[in-house]
Amino acid sequence: MSPMLERLWQGFLDTLLMIGASSAIVLLVGIPLALVLVTTGPGGIFERACSIASWAVWSTCCARYPS
Repeated sequence: MSPMLERLWQGFLDTLLMIGASSAIVLLVGIPLALVLVTTGPGGIFERACSIASWAVWSTCCARYPS
């Protein structure tokens, strides 16, 4: 295989690895966070005004300032 094709293939694999790792992190953090926000929100199973307010502020800050 030519060196150019090897580099292209390696770049493709690196991209898939980065996308897979990001997707795994989002699934592991995002789904539990969504469940907590929905169940503790107004009208939720475990309604807690203080809890939902602090989670909402935290998630808004993380979304606004990604790092």
